[in-house]
Amino acid sequence: MITSVLPTAALGWAGWFSKQAWVIVSPIAHPITIGINAIVPTRGEGGFSSERERELVDELDRVRVRLRQSEQRETDLEELVQQLARGAALHPNIEVTQLQRPRIGEAGDLLVIRTGTIDGVDVGTVVTARSVQIIGRVAEVGSRTSKVLPITARSAPSIAGFVVLDEQSGRRASCLLKPTGDGTLTGEVSPPEDGRADELQVGQTVRLYDESWDRHAQMLVIGDVERIEPSPSQPLRRLITVRPRVDIRRVSEVILRLPARSPDAGGGG
Repeated sequence: MITSVLPTAALGWAGWFSKQAWVIVSPIAHPITIGINAIVPTRGEGGFSSERERELVDELDRVRVRLRQSEQRETDLEELVQQLARGAALHPNIEVTQLQRPRIGEAGDLLVIRTGTIDGVDVGTVVTARSVQIIGRVAEVGSRTSKVLPITARSAPSIAGFVVLDEQSGRRASCLLKPTGDGTLTGEVSPPEDGRADELQVGQTVRLYDESWDRHAQMLVIGDVERIEPSPSQPLRRLITVRPRVDIRRVSEVILRLPARSPDAGGGG
């Protein structure tokens, strides 16, 4: 899908285009549906009186399927544009190409996605869902397929971030999370500078703030606080369990973040 490799700013036409597609499909489908409904009873009203009647009902079903497919394509396109816009808004001063690609399988802890060096993907490329939820980073890359190590895989390294205590003021509390192997991450939360740890609440957002990740990935979402417990080793700290906003191992599509290359960069990749 060529639109998926364009910067978000270049996708403003997509919403207009999908609306025009709907304008074309809807007037055609509506009178067909009304006309056939007036001639042919629905299946629920009994058997067919003739082969022609059966053919008309089957044609109506095909029209309905095409109509629903058109509606779904319009919805999917609008959602993709919104996702890419959210991803671009994280760091508007850093040029990043967002590339949508399907997950096609698993290999142990790794997710296999249909993209590779042919699209400019490298080891370490950041992979997301819905543009803002971190999935992980590319661990192995081929010409047309790549393998991603999810942040929730038991073999994944710990990841540093912070809990957003107050969205308005920006108050935060840092944390270091490690995967548990059950789709969540857990770790201790350091109290804010003023020592107020009582602001922690279930449902708060946890964002990435880790120097080992690319600059354009900072502030991406790790997940939401699911559980808060006392730390067994640090009385002034809390132990939190964080769950990503999607089931990482079941996503059907991902969005890769490819930082723009310098014009004078070599041809590699």
